[in-house]
Amino acid sequence: FFHREGAHLLCEVPISYTQAVLGATVEIPLIDGKQDLDIPRGTQPGHVFRFRGLGMPDPHGREPGDLHVKVNIVVPKKVGEDHEEILRQLAKHEHQEVHPHRKSWLDKLKEFVTGSPSDEED
Repeated sequence: FFHREGAHLLCEVPISYTQAVLGATVEIPLIDGKQDLDIPRGTQPGHVFRFRGLGMPDPHGREPGDLHVKVNIVVPKKVGEDHEEILRQLAKHEHQEVHPHRKSWLDKLKEFVTGSPSDEED
């Protein structure tokens, strides 16, 4: 989980798109405990937060290194229908082009059995 560069420690923490946009507080692990990280609204992917003195101790008695925490925005591979609808509404509000809704194999099977479309495509 941690990578070391001299006295500095580096780690990556996954956050959601929603947490990046709206802001959040996430818990990050430390060598000897945990620390809260305040994610401000509008945090960009790859942003690095620095915690002074939370890295490795210096063997020569100088100040310990820093902890650098890089945030990665995790994009889900699958979303539920309600989540997809919210995202489509957001895309429409932002005037963003997205792929049309794809029916699941279950929806296609229902159409085949009943002979009528279950939903119109967007």
